[in-house]
Amino acid sequence: MPIYEEYMELSSLLTFELGQDREPSDSVPFILAEFARSTSQEEKDKLFREMDQFTERFHNCLDEALLRWFGGGSIKLFDMIRAIVNDPDSYKQFDDAGNIRPSSE
Repeated sequence: MPIYEEYMELSSLLTFELGQDREPSDSVPFILAEFARSTSQEEKDKLFREMDQFTERFHNCLDEALLRWFGGGSIKLFDMIRAIVNDPDSYKQFDDAGNIRPSSE
């Protein structure tokens, strides 16, 4: 079975949602927040299960597996996806690489 069929929600997010043409001002965190706001809880739960399964399956080579099948990514990307999908307003704290922005205080 092709990888995109095993991980349909994850594949859709990484290749369609994040891979589509977008406005230059649309950051990856912003796109994830929009995805989270328009996605049912059932789909979010399936995405999280697929992320867990993918991480478990490729735990020794996660970055390489993400690069091979989805063109890139890292555990930081997965952490950012989880945080933003659970709380779309949290997108403002992340940069495109999944790093938490320094506090402006």
